Amino acid sequence: MKENSPVAALLERWQREATELTNRYSQPALAGLTSQHIRELEDALQQEADELLNLTQAAAVCGYTADSLGRMIREERLENHGKRNAPLVRKADLPRKPHLREVLNTPTVPLTREQIALAVVNRA
Repeated sequence: MKENSPVAALLERWQREATELTNRYSQPALAGLTSQHIRELEDALQQEADELLNLTQAAAVCGYTADSLGRMIREERLENHGKRNAPLVRKADLPRKPHLREVLNTPTVPLTREQIALAVVNRA
């Protein structure tokens, strides 16, 4: 996980709070539970990052086409974790299209019907 990601910052803050539960409030049981939850979340995030995707799945995640990802594998810019004719790529290794980076890292907020209508009407 990226060190400067919002999730990494949240995990760091929770770890500080777990330490404070023990040191300041004498609550080692709560601190232990908090630390366990932190470890479980870190493990789940790591499992997600290590997930292997075929090129079609990977293309849906990163914004590049399956052909482009296949070219990156052939050019050894992206590691193939599968077979030569059945490539698999690690989710965490996927490149992100520059214009999608901000979109993919921004939490989505459901739009109201009015916002959707305005977006359709004002579409250029």
